[in-house]
Amino acid sequence: MNRKFEAAMDGLIDRGGPGVAVAVHHRNQAPYLAGFGLADVEWGAAITPETVFRIGSVTKQFTAAAIMVLAEEGKLGLDDPVHSVLGNCPASARNATIRHLLNHTSGIKEFNTLSSFPETADLSLNEVIELFKHLPPDFNPGERHASSNWGYILLGAIIETLSGMPYRTFLLERFFRPLQMRQTSVLFDEPIVSKRAKGYAVGAKGIQNASTMSQRTLTQAAFGIGSTVADFLTWTDALRSGQVVSAKSYATMIEPARRNGGSLSEYGFGLIRLEFRGRTAITHTGRDNGFAAIMTHFQEDDLTVVVLSNLDSFPVERAHLALARRALDLPDPVARPRITVSAEEVARCAGSYQSELVPWWAPWTFVAADGLLTAPFPVPNSRFEPFTPTEFQCVDDPEIILRFDQPDVVGYNRVTYEGPMRSPWQASTATRVAPS
Repeated sequence: MNRKFEAAMDGLIDRGGPGVAVAVHHRNQAPYLAGFGLADVEWGAAITPETVFRIGSVTKQFTAAAIMVLAEEGKLGLDDPVHSVLGNCPASARNATIRHLLNHTSGIKEFNTLSSFPETADLSLNEVIELFKHLPPDFNPGERHASSNWGYILLGAIIETLSGMPYRTFLLERFFRPLQMRQTSVLFDEPIVSKRAKGYAVGAKGIQNASTMSQRTLTQAAFGIGSTVADFLTWTDALRSGQVVSAKSYATMIEPARRNGGSLSEYGFGLIRLEFRGRTAITHTGRDNGFAAIMTHFQEDDLTVVVLSNLDSFPVERAHLALARRALDLPDPVARPRITVSAEEVARCAGSYQSELVPWWAPWTFVAADGLLTAPFPVPNSRFEPFTPTEFQCVDDPEIILRFDQPDVVGYNRVTYEGPMRSPWQASTATRVAPS
């Protein structure tokens, strides 16, 4: 069994560089826990299942669960206006409800749209809110879905206001301590944290130390938690089994969001509902400076897979699906036959495309060369090869597909991204903003 899972990491890990901790828990079997690579490259310290990683936006499910606890206690209603529970309510959230914040339909701008973002400033939570308090919303609440870390920062402020304690203390007292998650906390740079991994990025000369965002108050309820794969298995089991919130509340957390016109979005409350080969996958990814994370529970199979990495460009999605396929005895993806497409036709697909789902992301830029397209995702310098004149598959992961359409005289005006885990309700599309 161990070798089967170890084989899933072959080709993904440089044992002398940053790496991953993984956890696989299938039904009532003993969980598989392992570490690969180094927690500290400079010291040669190995990653183990007890290594602490930042988990990025996977934090959001903890924030959402805290809101559900307060709702169960009658301290708020999910459809309460934000301004009714938060005195320092930004103008952009004036017409939004708590539900809108939870499922990313509030319209609040994303913080990297600010011309100057104070990653290292020592700000209080109220000072953080002042940064975007007077910015107008991007759209009316409920109109569409667009990820907003500001929205989750506001949820952290609501938790502090209604509980009377700091966000990190609420999570410690209500979640981490009762569940004996001893290596999970809201991480700040200054405290000594046993077995904490250092974060890394890929620079022009190779692996380098990642820059840090030392002001964790700025982001703690959006992506500020650090944890281990062992603690995370404890958390996911507890969340689904009624130890954290009621079964009814958990069901609400994983419901797709319903927009004003009745259409659905895969994002629930800090958790995303996707499909993988006919299975329901409750999941979330996270990326923070120097770190990447993913957690997925495959409902019908009662399988949980967690991958935490201290390299922010590590392909956690690909790694965790390789582990899932081995746990479920599913075949690996098989590439479609590559075809030859003229350089001119490949060039028509190249250019910059702006995501419609997360418009604050940098545009997706595709570069044509040698009959292929190169893209910055799912990891930097990913190569895509054509299997039809307008469809390309990732060379390293053929379940990832790009489909180009809406042609004009210059090229194609839209690209649709399809990954192994897909939304049954909406496609991930981007619109061309500049040709190659």
